[in-house]
Amino acid sequence: MRLIISLNLGALPRTRYQVIIKVMAKSAQRLEARRLRTKGISVNVIAKKLKVSKSSVCLWCDDIDLTEEQREILIKHSRDAGEKGRLLGAKANKEERVKRQKYFEDEGIKEVGILSKRELFLVGVALYWSEGSKKNRRVVLANSDPAMVCLFIRWLKEYLCVDMADIYCTVSINQDHQIRIKTVEGYWSKITGIHLSSFTKPSYKQVKNKKVYENFNDHYGTLFLKLRKSTNSCYRILGYIEGLKKNCHESDKIA
Repeated sequence: MRLIISLNLGALPRTRYQVIIKVMAKSAQRLEARRLRTKGISVNVIAKKLKVSKSSVCLWCDDIDLTEEQREILIKHSRDAGEKGRLLGAKANKEERVKRQKYFEDEGIKEVGILSKRELFLVGVALYWSEGSKKNRRVVLANSDPAMVCLFIRWLKEYLCVDMADIYCTVSINQDHQIRIKTVEGYWSKITGIHLSSFTKPSYKQVKNKKVYENFNDHYGTLFLKLRKSTNSCYRILGYIEGLKKNCHESDKIA
């Protein structure tokens, strides 16, 4: 596992330095606890190994689901009745949670159904209303969700008749990821279908991370989608938003 730490600690006051060191130590302990847990190690063993409380380990690893084989082994060899009961309870809770989540997912898909062209149009307007830029007379939408980015590109093409050649992108990401920016841009290029030649110089956030992240290589920052010569398109979208605002209020009065 690669740990990325970039801090100019010498320039910090001693008290703040100590706080940051403590935060980073806890962060490293958390990652190690999660690594051990994914291997099927018990909470008791992890707590003793890292010299932390069992409650801390439980908090750090609460979202990690053990395999059936790992869980059965822990239950079989556990000498701690509390640990055994917790494992059995966690198994039952997981099964119930997965079942409940799947139920609501299926219900949601069924209830939304297939969107009509008008419904998709309104979804795009609402998306820009919440995530798009309303200033500088430019069409710009920033998001880190690939599905949302692709939806907006589709919306631009279908409802504003935008050509893909008129869309360009900028990646915004923490400076620590500068070493893998080609991978990041390649990821967004593949997701969007926008050629790398349409990517402008990346924007690096000059923020020093105080935490150690386990998903460093799975982070792709935020993508800014921009439209060339977009003044009229911007006015058009803002008009759609005003129409949505007005008609939402009108529908409330009718109701």
